[in-house]
Amino acid sequence: MSFEKSPFNRRALFKIGAVTPLAVAGVGAVGMGLALADGSPAPSGGDTAVVDRDLARTSTVDTQGASEQNPELDGTPAKQVAGYITMAAATWPDDIDAPDVVEFQGQDVNTGDFSDWVSAELMTDIEERATDAVWIGPSSAVNVRAYRDGQDISEQLTVHLITTSEAGSDVRLASSGGGTGITRILPATVTPATGAPTFITRQEWNAGTVKASRLSYAKELKAICIHHTGGSNTYTQAQSPQLVRGMFTYHTTTLGWADLGYNVVVDKYGQIFEGRAGGLHRNVAGAHARGFNTGSCGISVMGDYMNIPVPTAALDAVATVAAWKLASTFTQDVYGSAEWTVNLSRVKRTGTYQMPNLFAHRDVNYTDCPGDTYYGQLPALRSLVQQKLIDFKSRYPEHLVAYVNGGGRGSLGTVTHVRRAEGAYDVTRLTSGLILTAGGRTTAHKSPFASDWKPSWGRPLDDTTGTTQRFENGTATKANGKVSFSPSTNSTPGPRHFIDVPDNLIFAHEINTLADRGVIRGWPDRTFRPQIPVWRDAVIAYVYRIAGEPAYTPPRRSPFLDVDRSQPFYKEICWAHSTGLTTGWKVRGGWEFRPYQPILRDAMATFMFRASGESLANVHFSGFKDVNSSLIFEKEIKWMGWAGISRGWDDGTYRPFNNTTRAELAAFLYRYMERRGLL
Repeated sequence: MSFEKSPFNRRALFKIGAVTPLAVAGVGAVGMGLALADGSPAPSGGDTAVVDRDLARTSTVDTQGASEQNPELDGTPAKQVAGYITMAAATWPDDIDAPDVVEFQGQDVNTGDFSDWVSAELMTDIEERATDAVWIGPSSAVNVRAYRDGQDISEQLTVHLITTSEAGSDVRLASSGGGTGITRILPATVTPATGAPTFITRQEWNAGTVKASRLSYAKELKAICIHHTGGSNTYTQAQSPQLVRGMFTYHTTTLGWADLGYNVVVDKYGQIFEGRAGGLHRNVAGAHARGFNTGSCGISVMGDYMNIPVPTAALDAVATVAAWKLASTFTQDVYGSAEWTVNLSRVKRTGTYQMPNLFAHRDVNYTDCPGDTYYGQLPALRSLVQQKLIDFKSRYPEHLVAYVNGGGRGSLGTVTHVRRAEGAYDVTRLTSGLILTAGGRTTAHKSPFASDWKPSWGRPLDDTTGTTQRFENGTATKANGKVSFSPSTNSTPGPRHFIDVPDNLIFAHEINTLADRGVIRGWPDRTFRPQIPVWRDAVIAYVYRIAGEPAYTPPRRSPFLDVDRSQPFYKEICWAHSTGLTTGWKVRGGWEFRPYQPILRDAMATFMFRASGESLANVHFSGFKDVNSSLIFEKEIKWMGWAGISRGWDDGTYRPFNNTTRAELAAFLYRYMERRGLL
């Protein structure tokens, strides 16, 4: 690569000759019978191991070939280390200047042939003197070479041999991909936020644990910072989680960081991985751009895009994440800018100045990241982000309207937690206020209690910046830095079934009626959680109960690859398959039901129609302006309107690609039962 030399030194963190395995018991299918460079067995089951080698004590070998970035190195010698490896990185001591280039070449475990040379990104925004970790693929040995001013300095480096392994969920994650992104295999413990894209969560890619005390958060999201990871682009879709785990291990174990440096990682297939821990809905400070970590969201595409463009699927995924992050913090223009004050060394510019709302790593640090070709794609990326910003605003306008009408930044401050479901509410938390949606009503409030507010408090009854504020269910007080809440002494009747379904909640009657009939149930804490998306498996369970729980013996072998007998609604899902209510998705090796995927409103219409047993022949309905012949379930959605099961929004839309909330589902089921004479 055309390295832009950094004018500073960095300190290295060494563990020379040490092995740092997360687990080394067993050997995976790839790497079977191969040992690591220190002789220990290869990790398996999604675990990762790191072996460090001082290249001064390593043999020199002749090589062939050169990377596209450095053709002048064709045929130059390299240091070679034998042992099973999938990724590599290097560090050097702080008393030498940084190399101009560091390259790796892996020996294929099957053919014995050496791959093309891969150039590693030289890190310029950390204290350590290091390259980033790059994917070279399953290899039985690795060649390493480093040059400065045309001189071979390989022996001055320590190489970090990272060996990843395949987890059982990796292939399942990869095979679940579709045109709209990846499907969750595991139930999410936290809904990321309203309108958020679907992420492969840290739980799903098997992230290690981190100390929350080492993480920090910004009061404001100012910009999106664009990266690439460097390394080989030859990884498969099923190998992508290994790359993320490998980077995580290198960043935390070798470099000693608190967590993975990037906030979000995207692979070339468009799969989106949750990066640094702390909540996708919050402004978590990463470790990806010196001077700009606090206040930015670092999104990195896996691979090297110096000479090739980022694939369309990946570019669209980056744009989707960027638009959601910007829109949900009320930034409406990707072409705008924000003020930054940077007073650190080893950055391209210091002082106070404006930076775009979307910029590249190379704009602020001494690096080629995100590659020349990707950098040339930024105008197209910004255009795509702007389109998605406009779409997000039209689909989820309520909180933006409330923010503007409530005085905007000057009155409510900046967003610290983007809009997401909390109890009976959709909540945006700001530095000086709250925006709350429940019961079809959205309101903005000045409040010094935004970070402490709980759904059980209800809405504020007044706006204040003081130390006391009245809420619907009591009074909050702040004294000596501590917040206390005194519940109201008024005697008022509580909810019939669920503590988060008050009588004034939209669809409260429908929810309580279905609970009376035993159709719907809540959680052990007596919550119904009306604003969170409902999963596909729960919908089937509800339809089965409405059908009278017909006698049915499920088969021993599931009709779906991702549904087994341990699944809570195994019987109900098999029943739905046997009756033709659902067929699922065709994937390699069979069919998937995707039980833990939120059900979209178009699919909900299809389930309702199929359960009804009615005909589409006489359906004539034109009440939804966003439903036309381009939709696969156009007729079923129009049946929902014609039958009176769905009334849509006030703007005349049905919003077929929105998630169905649990409150909306209750309304659909209630009206369906009314139509069938079951109420």
